[in-house]
Amino acid sequence: MQLAIANTTSFIHSLQVGTPQAHQGLAYMPLSLGTKGVQNPTQYLLGTQALRVNSISVTETDAVAQLDCFNCSALPVFFPAGTLLIGGAQDRMVESSLVVGSGHTGQLPVQCTQQNRWDTGIAANDDRSHFTSPERGSMGAHSLLAAATGEMGQTNTWQTIDQIAATTETATVTSRLADVFEQQLTRIDEYYSSIALPKVIDTQLVVGALFVIAGKTIADTQWFLDIFGRQDLMSGTEKALLEGAALAAIARKEQTDDVPRDQLHAAIKFAAQMASHVSAETLLHLPKVSIPVNRGELRRGAITLNTGEELMLSVLMDNNHPVHISARRVFN
Repeated sequence: MQLAIANTTSFIHSLQVGTPQAHQGLAYMPLSLGTKGVQNPTQYLLGTQALRVNSISVTETDAVAQLDCFNCSALPVFFPAGTLLIGGAQDRMVESSLVVGSGHTGQLPVQCTQQNRWDTGIAANDDRSHFTSPERGSMGAHSLLAAATGEMGQTNTWQTIDQIAATTETATVTSRLADVFEQQLTRIDEYYSSIALPKVIDTQLVVGALFVIAGKTIADTQWFLDIFGRQDLMSGTEKALLEGAALAAIARKEQTDDVPRDQLHAAIKFAAQMASHVSAETLLHLPKVSIPVNRGELRRGAITLNTGEELMLSVLMDNNHPVHISARRVFN
């Protein structure tokens, strides 16, 4: 584990922030891997891709917060936190980033993204055994995690979906996040057509993104970042990440035509401070999150930067290298 910590620390320290692009209250900045950064040598199949080609099966259990899964592919399957699963008795999202080994079976920790199904008398899906990933909005639930002000328990998740639905004036009988996303696709596509997603910057691979959602002031501006241990994982996730961030921006009442310069600078400073602050000692002190189906090691918790600002940091490592690193601002 010391080697994994050392490689992850070096990976984070090598990151460089690219030029900002902004549209309607959302700014995007690519994060590229410097010359000292080493990619994870393990090839992974993204959970969204695995579900669509039936390389992994996800089925209901007796517990709402857990789903059975079996990876029948030859590759380990990586699920980023916030991956949306539609079907079964009701839609869910994967709660924590994890890796399911080839041939492994276990239970995914999930949260519901569809409330009130039973109260409305709407029956469960006919095929309770089948979950899949939507072609659009596969990381729509990521907006819940990214824009959260604290830990995302089930109650907070439902409240956040209700708030997004109300703010975006979306009609959804069962408070279903997928309904919100589908009805906001036209607006979300405006962000996608306005923001370019580069794969390479000056020969350096783009492995992550820093997002900024504008607020009235710096104090209520939200920023969050996602970094992947391989460029192909970022490439396979980048559009869905932008879609989720766009939904979070649309749901903010303090929407502006652009992101104010002072808020952009504060976010860039945040990313730089995070990269410089994270050390082997920092990662070792992050609490381990026990997920039996996860073949990697997940560490997650709040850390305080030298400026006194708090962030929620999540680090998934596998095969002695990073797989997924995410950080977001925590509001006091």
